[in-house]
Amino acid sequence: ISEQDHLSYLPALFQVSPEKLYYFDFLNPRLYAEAYHLVLQASERGDNIGVDEFPTLESFVEVLERADNFMVLDPSTRRLEAVLIIVPCTYSRSADPLYADGYIIVEENLQKYDIYRELLKISIKFVKDLKYEGCLVNTFANHTNSISSLRAEGFVPMGCIPRSGYIKGQGWTESMILFKDFKGYKFPVRFIHSFIHSFIHSFIH
Repeated sequence: ISEQDHLSYLPALFQVSPEKLYYFDFLNPRLYAEAYHLVLQASERGDNIGVDEFPTLESFVEVLERADNFMVLDPSTRRLEAVLIIVPCTYSRSADPLYADGYIIVEENLQKYDIYRELLKISIKFVKDLKYEGCLVNTFANHTNSISSLRAEGFVPMGCIPRSGYIKGQGWTESMILFKDFKGYKFPVRFIHSFIHSFIHSFIH
């Protein structure tokens, strides 16, 4: 069963703030370069991406090719404003990990709406629908927005990795490892409206 079968409701509209509705769908490969531009912007401002974490577009695409990737489009401008990347957890000695990790990368102007937690909730829904049993994630310890959102959703700190990555303006920074099991977790997120793929196909052109 493909990821498209597990998430057959995509593309769909989700409410991410009182002011904002966004289209969510699988990331179109034609937008890989644009998604990488968001990564470079995040790295430049020290926003939870290390300065050399993705040194080239090719290194970023290598991650995308083994991940489930989602684009977040502003319906009024048709611009890519966020990318959600879900990868099998690297802290597993199994070819088929039970838990997922990932990235939430947002365009700088989107941060003023303080919607990181809503994007996290949607990401968790996608992880669950992709049949993972939980999340085991790695986030930089100085990214308070990420950590506070994860803790608010019931993630439990499991440990730290010293000097995990080099953050611009802050130097070598440790990462926190946080865990969440989906047993008993209630998923409050639901899409507003689901669209046929042909509509979104024309939408992104």
